[in-house]
Amino acid sequence: MQRNFITGFLILTSMLLLYVYGMNIFRLASHGLNTDLMLTYLSGKMLNAHAPGYHFSSAYLSAHPKVKINIIPNLSPPFSIALMAFIEKYLSYKSFFISFMTTAISINIIALIKLYQNTYLDRGKYYKLTLCAFILACLIYIPTFMNVSFGQVSLVLNALIIFSYLSLKNNQYKRAGFLLALAINIKIFFGIFLVYFLAKKQYRAFFSLIIFCLLFALIPLAIYGTSIYIGYWKVLNNIQWYGVNWNASWYGFLSRLLGEKSHRFHSVLFLPGLSKNIYYFIFFSYIGLIYYISKKNKDSSLTFSLTLSTMLLISPLGWTYYFPILITAFIINFTSLESSRYYVLLTCLLFFSLFLSAIPFPLYRDTNVASTLLVTQGNIFFIALLLFNTVNVLQLFFPAIKNNTTHILTKKFKLFIIFICLFPSLIGISCFIYMLTKSTPQNQPQDIIAMANSSDLLPSNTD
Repeated sequence: MQRNFITGFLILTSMLLLYVYGMNIFRLASHGLNTDLMLTYLSGKMLNAHAPGYHFSSAYLSAHPKVKINIIPNLSPPFSIALMAFIEKYLSYKSFFISFMTTAISINIIALIKLYQNTYLDRGKYYKLTLCAFILACLIYIPTFMNVSFGQVSLVLNALIIFSYLSLKNNQYKRAGFLLALAINIKIFFGIFLVYFLAKKQYRAFFSLIIFCLLFALIPLAIYGTSIYIGYWKVLNNIQWYGVNWNASWYGFLSRLLGEKSHRFHSVLFLPGLSKNIYYFIFFSYIGLIYYISKKNKDSSLTFSLTLSTMLLISPLGWTYYFPILITAFIINFTSLESSRYYVLLTCLLFFSLFLSAIPFPLYRDTNVASTLLVTQGNIFFIALLLFNTVNVLQLFFPAIKNNTTHILTKKFKLFIIFICLFPSLIGISCFIYMLTKSTPQNQPQDIIAMANSSDLLPSNTD
């Protein structure tokens, strides 16, 4: 009876998620809201039109005047937009978006299955059901859903992280270096793993990461010259939204509290010099912590996990939609806690951080939004990430207890608690379904999609 109920619940949830994700993908592909993939696609189109990939020409935008207010800088590294320039020649934006998202979700599910199988080797009576529940929990998690809604690449990054972690466990250091090098050329903050490999004396992974990273970086350099990197550097120095409520990093927290020179939003105080100096101190302190702990501690899994969470915590842009790449870190901490001497306390903190990170706050783009709202919501995500990181640190500093059997929760009960923690995400997805039936996308969607699908070429001397 219990098995049938669980099976029915999982089937019903799967069908609901299939509908919601499918509707969201086709909606975004058809209307083309401002997404990371849209901006990268437009950058690829600009490169194919012999124009700067990081500078949307006024001549090009003049053909679509209503779009101009929607264009924000594209922060994807040169390798990403060079790859997009190749794809843009063969696929329309709609075809590309649908293909990319379905592929990303599929690869992510395969990676999650591999991670679960590698973590839980004991295949008991409910093994397949708990595996399905684990995958559904990952898809219900609101930052995962936001990856589709905002056209992000974190699902691909999560798959790269999982396969690189499994490669390291199997001593396949060159493969791990290759996968992380690819991740760096999609989002540069993965460079922190150079510190991890160096501290662990995993030199094959270290040099593999450097070599492949340089090879990937040389591709756009060879095709488009130094101008593409100059444009990328200018874009990175013109970011004006560090303190928005979705930035869960230390720099986001400091920008909301003390302000930042290029920050467009209200902050509690305005001490940008102090904000940056404190951030630099925190950044290098965490780098030192990663190196010290990774070198001294023999537990490669927990130190890998710590590197992941620290990466988002000290990155200037630690967006909440990057949280799915912490799934590997969550599983590592989750299983390691079973031998912790502070099992109850750390388990409660871990679940609480999951609950906080699952709250579906909207992303505020309006510069007039009150600082109290930004600080309150942004700091909830910051606290969630900081708590998760702290649990990881405490596990590494306090030795595990062998054969600890006190207060160990069953796998089924753990998954039940996880679904309880994800209840805010369920509310968020339910609200999305309701909005689908009541509204249509805004922000001049037809103009944006027309811009992406336009075949007009730019003159080579565009500004």
